[in-house]
Amino acid sequence: MFRPRVIPVLLLKGQGLVKTVQFKKPNYIGDPINAVKIFNDKECDELIFLDITASKENRSIDLKNVYRNKTM
Repeated sequence: MFRPRVIPVLLLKGQGLVKTVQFKKPNYIGDPINAVKIFNDKECDELIFLDITASKENRSIDLKNVYRNKTM
């Protein structure tokens, strides 16, 4: 039977998870580690992390956080 893929997109600002409207007025909603654990328990297929301030602050991807979340 066909099962649709679930791919959540998590928006990061600094070390926190945020909710935005058109990438404006970010509201802190929690810790990304907890979100990863929840989505892992729900057996989602993939996770997409978007650091919404990296380009603006002229930074590259924080690979330390990516690897930390990968091991969960």
